[in-house]
Amino acid sequence: MLKLRRLEISGFKSFVDPVSLDFAEGITAIVGPNGCGKSNLSDAISWVLGEQSAKSLRSGTMEDVIFNGAERRKPLGMAEVTLTLETDPGFVGAEEGLLTISRRVFRGGEGQYRLNGKRVTLKEIRDLLMGTGLGIRTYSIIEQGKIGLILSGKPQERRRLLEEAAGVTRYRERRRIAEVKLEEATANLMRIDDVLSEVDRAVRGLKRQAAAARRYQALETEHRELLAKVLAGRWTNLVGRERDLQRELAARTSRQAELVAGLHQREAALASGRQRSDELAAELGELHKRDAELGARIEGRQAFLVGARENLQQVAERLASGTGIAAERRDELLRKRQARDEVEARRTAIDADLFNARGAVEGDESALHARVRQLQEIEAQVEQLRQQLLASMGGPILGDARGMERCDVTIG
Repeated sequence: MLKLRRLEISGFKSFVDPVSLDFAEGITAIVGPNGCGKSNLSDAISWVLGEQSAKSLRSGTMEDVIFNGAERRKPLGMAEVTLTLETDPGFVGAEEGLLTISRRVFRGGEGQYRLNGKRVTLKEIRDLLMGTGLGIRTYSIIEQGKIGLILSGKPQERRRLLEEAAGVTRYRERRRIAEVKLEEATANLMRIDDVLSEVDRAVRGLKRQAAAARRYQALETEHRELLAKVLAGRWTNLVGRERDLQRELAARTSRQAELVAGLHQREAALASGRQRSDELAAELGELHKRDAELGARIEGRQAFLVGARENLQQVAERLASGTGIAAERRDELLRKRQARDEVEARRTAIDADLFNARGAVEGDESALHARVRQLQEIEAQVEQLRQQLLASMGGPILGDARGMERCDVTIG
């Protein structure tokens, strides 16, 4: 048996401040003028017991049960109602003979149910109160005009109230739940044959797959054995190859050391060769300088020979015009002319030798000294012949012989 002992309301409809009502033994009556909130108390009891219809609570939506503010009060964000019931000692869920049911709702739409301070679902509360006569739309809460509705209602509606009062509703609900479960079990049994046939087909397929898997395992084992043998052979070959490569590496390392030593020697030889090259370049510069000096001297001698040719040509003209010279002089003059031709031939040979000597002056200085001595001898002979010619002509030739000078070539 359940008895109402306490009702706590906070933020529900017009109860902006927390309100607590204690219900003593006997009959408790709440009186007051219209609009003071008497009906809100019954709405609070129906709401905390699980009422889901906002219309039954005389509201538009469930959030309308939260205090919406007044002229001097701000609206609240939560409404809470707690109902304390006194129970028999053996009532399920009671603690020390008391049963506390709470409900909260927030403006965001979230709602909470609590039983003795623990969060529960609405179904758990309904199952707990089923058959006790306490709940929404039961005989425990009779609103204004509900007695007339019961008396004028259909027999089925009155029967429902009597069954609720007699405690038959709980068993009826259990029966309905058992029938639903039985229907679900029947439907599941009807599907068992289909499931079994599908399972049989799956089992046959799995058997084939198992046989294939066994063959695969045997082949895989054989493959692993062959692979191990192949890898072992490869490992042996690789080990031998590694040894060969290590020996080759050692040989090449020693060869590299030898090559590095040879390279250092060649670098030292190259440095000395470069030094010798610089010395030879300096010597070559000196030789070029001496060659230039010698060329200048040769050019001077060539100019001297040109003057000598001109003088010889003048002498020839004088000889041609002196046909009246004594016959005894003609033979001597003929000899002189032969000597002059020899001189010309020798001069031509000397010119060729000087040209060749200019190209080979760097490597054949001894030949150049010989040619210079030969040239000096020839010049001496030419001078002697000139003196003889002058003596035979009885005087200077056109006065140009005085300008002829002797030039000695000195090789230092």
